Amino acid sequence: MRALAHFFLLPGDLLLQWTNIRGDDHRGLVRMLVNSLLWTSIGILVVVLVL
Repeated sequence: MRALAHFFLLPGDLLLQWTNIRGDDHRGLVRMLVNSLLWTSIGILVVVLVL
C-alpha cells in the first residue's frame, strides 16, 4: 500500500527535488498542485481515448 502511495506522489516529489523549493508550506502546496494537475490530466486523457 505504501508503494502505491509513493507512486502517486512521485511526480510532485521529483519536481520539488529538481526546483529545490524550500519551506514545508510551499513544498506541500507545490506537491499537491503538481500531483492534482498531472493525475487529473491523465484521467481526462484516458476517458477521452476510451470514449
